[in-house]
Amino acid sequence: AEKTKFVWQHAVLVGYGLAPNLWLAGVGLLLVGVTYGWAFLAFSSTAQEAAPPDMRGRALAVNSLVLGVGYPLSALVQGRIADGVGLRQVTVASGVALLVVTVLVARVVAGRSGGVRAGGDA
Repeated sequence: AEKTKFVWQHAVLVGYGLAPNLWLAGVGLLLVGVTYGWAFLAFSSTAQEAAPPDMRGRALAVNSLVLGVGYPLSALVQGRIADGVGLRQVTVASGVALLVVTVLVARVVAGRSGGVRAGGDA
């Protein structure tokens, strides 16, 4: 069920980018916000569950660092690209790329014996 939320997150981002009018874009943006809320909770939970108990604070700190640095850097890159091709195209392309990466990662994790479990065991 958690993996499905990530697929929905990226699908609604594509829908938002393709919205033909302001009202549908508003609904799409609302759904993007809801699904991103799920993602942030899942990132934090996964970081804490996968780390050994004595390393959970550090794991959460690294998770926060990656998100805190990743978003501004990607905004700079996407903004520069959007200046050339348009914001709608960048939004849709980002959603599609994230969807593809999510599906590929889910397949790799599913292919492992049991994936990652709490306590860092593989």
